[in-house]
Amino acid sequence: METMSTRKARSPLLALAVGVTAILTLAGCSTAAGESSSNTPPTSTPGGSEGVAFNQEIHDQLPEAIRSSGAIQLGITIGDPPYMDKVGGEYVGLIPDLADAVSTVLGVDFEYVEMPFPGLIPAIQSGKIQAVWTSMFDNADREQVIDMASYAKANMGIIVQKGNPKGIEDLDDLCGTVAGTTKGTVQEATLVEQQKKCQADGEPELTVKLYATQNDAYTQAQAGVLDSVMLTYTPMNYQVAHIEDGNAFDIIDWTSPAGYLAVGAANTEDGLVEAINAALLQLAASGDYQRIMTEHGADADILSEELLVVNGRTSGVLE
Repeated sequence: METMSTRKARSPLLALAVGVTAILTLAGCSTAAGESSSNTPPTSTPGGSEGVAFNQEIHDQLPEAIRSSGAIQLGITIGDPPYMDKVGGEYVGLIPDLADAVSTVLGVDFEYVEMPFPGLIPAIQSGKIQAVWTSMFDNADREQVIDMASYAKANMGIIVQKGNPKGIEDLDDLCGTVAGTTKGTVQEATLVEQQKKCQADGEPELTVKLYATQNDAYTQAQAGVLDSVMLTYTPMNYQVAHIEDGNAFDIIDWTSPAGYLAVGAANTEDGLVEAINAALLQLAASGDYQRIMTEHGADADILSEELLVVNGRTSGVLE
């Protein structure tokens, strides 16, 4: 079931709010009550960096319909700390904090729409949402159907049961085991390729199980259904330290460059992805992008300004 809510900044950052502030009860939507609206965006964050500040030129790049409505429908998936989670009804993590800052630069709200990862791109294509911000990898195939603005680099990693009873140290050790990941991801493609390799090498079969959310995969691993889980390294390392106080899993000494994470935007919304990218570049120039990444333990995933680009796989900038 899809859930929608408007993410407001923790301090009075956002402007160009639509109409009056209210609680929306239709279609599962809710907007925080009691927050003021303004027709004039603040020029900077009170007490904050000059980088987290409204930029009229960037705002003007947005599609006219978004400028008029004052909001972008943003698809998200929760249960992916430190990138994105929901605690006590509040969205927390690297993505919400970056999105708050980008929202301020743009001068519009992000209205979060929760949905399973496999439904994100179809939701953009059908017009249910206008953008997605998750730990979604940028690749050339995705750039054919949506626009993408890179915001982080990422590696793949593998967690195993505590003590590593199956002795899994690399991909070849997955033969004869049960591995899990989320549907429609780079990790799924990697596991399917390894599954074929196990068969071609005459090794025992690798069983691959796919899940709608990362939490589903962790739950099945905790239950002993999975011998391992392959996901993005940074959030997985976070989970290893926190699930059952660090007593459930180990993360093996294997990583593989997985590529780049990106914000996705409808390619029918002229100017949307360019505005988001321009906002990220403003935050990078001020150091606020790097600060937010570091605050969430993702300093190894920071991109240089040259790699904060639009459709970098198609252009060849992201190799």
